[in-house]
Amino acid sequence: MQKDLKKFKYKCAELDDLVGERTLTAVDCCDDEESIMFTLDGVMFRTQIDADDGYRSYMDKLEIITDIGDAIDQRFVNNIPPVQVTCTLQTEGEHEGSSDWVLKLRDTKSNLVILRIGTIDIDDYYPGYLQEWLPQNIHYNRQDNNESKTSEEG
Repeated sequence: MQKDLKKFKYKCAELDDLVGERTLTAVDCCDDEESIMFTLDGVMFRTQIDADDGYRSYMDKLEIITDIGDAIDQRFVNNIPPVQVTCTLQTEGEHEGSSDWVLKLRDTKSNLVILRIGTIDIDDYYPGYLQEWLPQNIHYNRQDNNESKTSEEG
């Protein structure tokens, strides 16, 4: 059973709290690519990098923003039409024997990943913070989707 995101008692959540069927309505990446804000099921979240020693980095925390005053240095500028997503947690790394802690948001219509956040290679000497926003994979942004609409209409 997935968690109701609006019932969190604390200002932080864990990536696995977000697993399940959700609605994504906003994503903003900072210019420095060290934090990202997004809204799932009407709840605003922010992640940011913990740069550690400059060679290693981690996702610091998953913060719940309850008041825009909490995020005074950032404002949402990229509100998007609601997208139904399936959120899954990737724990197996891309390299043999490595582990990740990455939340993947997959558009349920295009079946493509549109957002990835977390830490890759968590058990490696050089783990890395990951934030990857892929708006081109949203079903209404897909070129093949637009071509099929054109051929149906004409």
